[in-house]
Amino acid sequence: IPASSQMVLSCITALSVVKTLESLNIEAKIKWPNDIYIGDKKLCGILIENLISGMYLSSSIVGIGVNVNQRYFEEDIPNPISIAQCIGIDMSVETVLSTLLNMFESYFVRFATGEINYAELRELYVGYLWHLNLTTEFIDKRFSHEETFSGEICGILPSGKLMIETKGEIREFAFNEVSYLI
Repeated sequence: IPASSQMVLSCITALSVVKTLESLNIEAKIKWPNDIYIGDKKLCGILIENLISGMYLSSSIVGIGVNVNQRYFEEDIPNPISIAQCIGIDMSVETVLSTLLNMFESYFVRFATGEINYAELRELYVGYLWHLNLTTEFIDKRFSHEETFSGEICGILPSGKLMIETKGEIREFAFNEVSYLI
């Protein structure tokens, strides 16, 4: 994977989680760049660490934390939810893991063989974005004084930057440059 397209792993991972949840009749959205939400509650977090050698990724560690059977959460954890809470029964962790790994492998193989390209993966990813085309409050963290603004998520760039339309202009944000005001 070219280093300039490392967002492809985020797309593959997030889509794999969303499709796994869809197989359980749970409608999920991707909260850019690395969380999976059910409504306004967080069900999953994704962390990816890439090592780059020259112009390509040499290795990656993909961490996926899914709340499977938790019914009670610590009070200091904001807005959590689990699969069990969504469907009303406990799930086999092995079944969830197996489905997730199969989805991941399917997307990865389709990408590696050229059956699907990065632009198509990005389009699928954008289609599942949480608050896509909805007016949302954000915090621009790029300046010493954080600025709150309203805008609508309208996509992501090939670099993985989030595009938010506000007051007729499109702003681009890298990871940690913007946050949702929830």
